[in-house]
Amino acid sequence: MPSIGFERPLVLGLILPVLGLTLYAAGLGRRRLPLGPVVLRSVIASSLVFALAGLRLNLPVDRLAVAFLVDRSDSISAENRAAQEAFIRQAVARLRPEDEWAVIAFGAEPLVDRSLAPGSQFAGIASVPDGSRTDIEAAIRLAMGLLPPDRARRLVLLTDGNENQGEAARQADLLAAAGVELWAVALPGRSGPEVRAERLVAPGRVREGQVVELRGTVWANQPADATVRLLADGTPVAEQSVRLQAGFNNFVFQVGQLPPGFHNLSLQVTNAPDTYPQNNESLAVVQVLGQTRTLLVGAAADRAPVAAALRAAGMPLTEVEPENLPGSLDGLRDYDVVVLANVPADVLGDKLKVLSTLVRELGRGLVVIGGERSYALGAYHRTPLADLLPVELEPKSYRETPSVAFVAVIDKSGSMGNCHGTSGACGSPPLTGPPPNVPKVELAKEATFQALQRLGPRDEVGVLVFDSVARWIARPGPNADLQRIFSLLAGVQAEGGTNIYAGLAEAVEALKKSQAAVKHIVLMTDGWSRTGDFSALIQDMKAHGITLSTIGVGGGSADLLQTLAKEGGGRYYAVADAREVPQILLKETEEVQRTIIVEETFRPAPADPSPILQGLPALPPLHGYLGTSPKTGAQVILRSAKDDPILAAWQTGLGRVVAWTSDAKGRWARDWVAWTGFPTFWRQVVDWAGAAPTGEGLRATIRTEGANGVLSVDLDRSTLPDGHALNARVVGPDGTVRTVRLDQTGPGEFEGVFPAGQPGTYYAAVTEQAGDQTVRGDRTALAVAYSAEYRDPAANPGLLSVLVRATGGRLNPEPADVFQTAFRPVRQSTPLYPWLLLLAALLWPLDIAARRLGVGPGPVIAGAAAAVRQRLVARRAVEVPAMLGRLRARKTVASSRLGKVRVPPRPEAGAVESPGGDLSRLREAKLRARRETGRAD
Repeated sequence: MPSIGFERPLVLGLILPVLGLTLYAAGLGRRRLPLGPVVLRSVIASSLVFALAGLRLNLPVDRLAVAFLVDRSDSISAENRAAQEAFIRQAVARLRPEDEWAVIAFGAEPLVDRSLAPGSQFAGIASVPDGSRTDIEAAIRLAMGLLPPDRARRLVLLTDGNENQGEAARQADLLAAAGVELWAVALPGRSGPEVRAERLVAPGRVREGQVVELRGTVWANQPADATVRLLADGTPVAEQSVRLQAGFNNFVFQVGQLPPGFHNLSLQVTNAPDTYPQNNESLAVVQVLGQTRTLLVGAAADRAPVAAALRAAGMPLTEVEPENLPGSLDGLRDYDVVVLANVPADVLGDKLKVLSTLVRELGRGLVVIGGERSYALGAYHRTPLADLLPVELEPKSYRETPSVAFVAVIDKSGSMGNCHGTSGACGSPPLTGPPPNVPKVELAKEATFQALQRLGPRDEVGVLVFDSVARWIARPGPNADLQRIFSLLAGVQAEGGTNIYAGLAEAVEALKKSQAAVKHIVLMTDGWSRTGDFSALIQDMKAHGITLSTIGVGGGSADLLQTLAKEGGGRYYAVADAREVPQILLKETEEVQRTIIVEETFRPAPADPSPILQGLPALPPLHGYLGTSPKTGAQVILRSAKDDPILAAWQTGLGRVVAWTSDAKGRWARDWVAWTGFPTFWRQVVDWAGAAPTGEGLRATIRTEGANGVLSVDLDRSTLPDGHALNARVVGPDGTVRTVRLDQTGPGEFEGVFPAGQPGTYYAAVTEQAGDQTVRGDRTALAVAYSAEYRDPAANPGLLSVLVRATGGRLNPEPADVFQTAFRPVRQSTPLYPWLLLLAALLWPLDIAARRLGVGPGPVIAGAAAAVRQRLVARRAVEVPAMLGRLRARKTVASSRLGKVRVPPRPEAGAVESPGGDLSRLREAKLRARRETGRAD
């Protein structure tokens, strides 16, 4: 049965006061209003009150929306998958025309295999979700978002209940509150012989030279012969042929001396009857404590002096070229300190993100050594390295006044649309480097992209394009919003003529206003230009300290470009292959950044005290360095004669970073390389960087419980001192960093839980903080060999029973019942306030007419209706064809002959219209009302 309801029923309390005021107002004035206007005004007032109260019409809905949630994880056998599809096929065969259904396939994540729609055709499930985990909760959430709330809703879950990610029971109350039934079809678990490597237990850390004792456990569901093998970092160290008994089988292994660092240990079981091969390996991680291990990264010439010094100091060392730096935490975890010797950022790329995680989250050390390809010259701006360093990439003086003002002037004339090395037009595929068959203008744009990325955010940059006229893409300003410049420049197309003078003159005029130490223009063109007074322009540039380099991209006037570059104090590049343009422009960018280099002989002066300088003899002189400025909170250990930092350090996150702004080879540090204290100096730098915050009395361990990891921390005191707190961070196998909340579980005992369903290694670091200071800390790791999907793949019908009972559903229903069984009644609620407001708006003019004319709404409505009828009749008469008019005249004549219609005689001229007509009464009432109120026509 339909019913009504109110969104704000308390507003209905206004109905009586509003009606009372309406009736009271109707009795005021010189005369009382007739009953009609009073009723009309009461209807308007009541409509407004009901609209404010949110009147709704509730209509019963006889439509059903069903979502089939189909478990496609690895614990579902091929037979059960076929049974799932057969169930759906039989269910939709009994579908009513007004019902709709959807299919969601799920494993580790849910996927919509069929959107909600009617129809009884089902071709099977095509989606293939990740089967390594089972997340029923995520599937339920997706289904609730898929099914509309204006009809009855039902979920049909086809699963074995082997939930190992999420918590479906948390959704049960929400389903019940929303009136959604959950029906479940409990599938049997897989049967057959099963063997799995249950666990491998190893000490979290041992000292160098200590024998490592390991305990392994293998589970089998029936007796079987098998081979059990132990591997250390992939190398077999022990192997046994065993007879497994049903249940748990324990083994003990001993591993000899392992070198310092982290080591992966693996327990494998093979050659046994098995159903799930994915769970035949268990992992453990052990850390062997020892001397600080260092990874030195750089070209051979850049790293050789430091490598010799560290080896002379007796430190274990590994050397790699920059291209060979490991790109994962697993590849870097064995090193306590990473040293970058004059390494440009673009060579390392995304590996810098891993390096940042290694330092900040896992507490490793980083040392960055300068040179002509490092810091600002190495494009460290806008990279994780810039955030890690304790110094800004330019001196303080440059931070107050821009060091560089750089303008790229790009020819966009029609000839620049040709491919390099050709004279014809070509396409412009996306640039991922300088591929062939790319227009010259695209290569110039790509070169500009790369050049601006090299410059610092405080440098001034501008981009100007020209054909017959010049147009700014970005006027000279701080190099902060690169994305905006890139997006504007990307839309530039080659077209028009060539007017080099117009482009250069506009760029010069803009740079004359700059206060930068270096003001430089790079012109990229392939054309001639015979107009303009270039000699006067060059003189104007010289007067304002502006330099100019030119790049001739095939063709063009080489004499003009060469003259401009020579007179403009820059360089001329004749480019036969336009693909060379990006590298040439990068070279120009490096040249204008040379102001960051300070080349002078000075003796570094100690500043803040540090153990790095402890016991060193007198420091030798340096002959140059890269200008930088210290960040807030950084410790400046050595300063230059200009008060710039030479050696600076700080702690960032859990790790330590040291910046050496000179080089470590023969150009600027030649006296240091020959210095007797050189090995001791670099050993103490590396030792300080690698001294992660550790301390006695704080121990972290980590274990697995189902699909979660549990991080435990033991302290040497029952509670933390006031103002102290424990911080815990875990880095997952995919590099995701997660903060773990630690709750106290006993005196000096803390625990935190984090998801660990993804196979791989989890690295955890725990620190005790006193404000911003790290008091002590510990690091540990957890290796997860396989998902919980394979740890205990048995069916869990108990979970399905809980979900069914909580929502009033059914367990193991027949397919035919899905759409045929009665469902909970649902009402579709429609708001009526728009119609009430419309009614009030339509009645309002009638109320005004009734008050001013003193008549009820009946005559007003009748008069309005008559006027409408007259207008319709007149319009229809114009549109009626002549033949239809004649037929109507004949009908009138015939009717008069029958005497059924008496036509009154036409009134004589000047006769007065009968006052009985509605319109006459309305006019008289209007005149009477005006006389009574003292108004005249």
